[in-house]
Amino acid sequence: MKQACLTAMSVLFLLMVAGCLGSSDSTAIKQSERTMMDASRDKVNLSVAMYVTVLSVQDVYYDIVAEFEKKYPNIEVKMRFPGFEYEKFMSSRMEDHQLPDIFDTHGWSKIRYGQIVVDLSSEAWVHRLTETIRDTVMDTSGKVYAMPISEARDGITYNKGVLKKYGIAVPTTYDELIAAAEKLKADSNGEVVPFFFAATDDWSVGQFFDYFANALLMESGKAIDWSKWTQISEMFQQLIDRKLINDDVMTAKYSDIIRLFAEGKVAFAFAAPSFADEVFKYKNGTTIGIMPIPPLVAGNPPSFSGGERNTMAVWKDSPHIKEAKMLLSFFARSENLEKIEEVTKLPSGLKGTIPKHEFKADYEKYANGGILPYYDRTYLPYGMWDVICKNGVEQLAGRIVPEQFSIIMQTSAEQLMDK
Repeated sequence: MKQACLTAMSVLFLLMVAGCLGSSDSTAIKQSERTMMDASRDKVNLSVAMYVTVLSVQDVYYDIVAEFEKKYPNIEVKMRFPGFEYEKFMSSRMEDHQLPDIFDTHGWSKIRYGQIVVDLSSEAWVHRLTETIRDTVMDTSGKVYAMPISEARDGITYNKGVLKKYGIAVPTTYDELIAAAEKLKADSNGEVVPFFFAATDDWSVGQFFDYFANALLMESGKAIDWSKWTQISEMFQQLIDRKLINDDVMTAKYSDIIRLFAEGKVAFAFAAPSFADEVFKYKNGTTIGIMPIPPLVAGNPPSFSGGERNTMAVWKDSPHIKEAKMLLSFFARSENLEKIEEVTKLPSGLKGTIPKHEFKADYEKYANGGILPYYDRTYLPYGMWDVICKNGVEQLAGRIVPEQFSIIMQTSAEQLMDK
């Protein structure tokens, strides 16, 4: 009986202990759930859209964001790269009033996006703005429209190995550039294409016109002189008629240039050298250079096209302005900007970085030359870039002639200005 009583008491004690433990565990679980719910409520999702088309550059952005998320685990960043559809993407978002928290102003921080971005003038990195970008992203009142990640420093990317093989010096005038192209075509028996364009990526065509519009502006001193546009179109027609461009221009993709540069089959590209790392991966030992846009009259200085390449602006109606500014400040760190410089081969828009990429010497060589803003961004209404690119392709296809191109440009500009 005594044993039975002890057993019953033991069972009762164990049940009581189990009940206490169960109550404690239940409380802990509820507390944990409340903590998770609070954390969920505190979780911030930042949306970011950038006009970055090169995969190796996108990867660096992803890496920097991952480090940011480690430092701030309550913030999740969703990066989006719409590629060459970026402007359509932003137009759609603007119409729906559903913009990303942070977005790339791609050359239009003031004119297109000026009314919908946060003033960043009080941010710690503002004093580091370079002299070459300050006026582009800041107005006379001191408002800062965007943080410049990369500055455009665009000229003609050339294949050093090809020029060396055929004994050609880097051209310093447009006439020398055409002479070099003719020599390359003749001496290589057509194996080397002097100039590469891709109609499917029509920006590569538009770039030619935008480059030399600036070169002619230096001659005329006029913002819009449509007779000069006819001259640029005639220069482009010369490349077509002399067969100094790739035969597959209407079907080629711009990404083809990676293989062609690596194989020594293309000499010049009217673009920045941001594709260089992809070429080096394809064939180690390939040598590439960057030269400024040659003047159209001997004796005039060469120049690069400058301004915004990639920026980060904050949408004024974002519910997460504080966190967006935190991400900008993180990207503004010199070590992060240097990572981007390394892959884009372009200078940062903020001082304090030490470039180490292969094109540093080329940029230093031409440091005393001019840096002119992109012509369409400065002198033409928004929307004209699309007109330039599409009609450049029309000329390639033989559907318009230079005089028609100029008329289309003038008419389109007047219509867009009226809007």
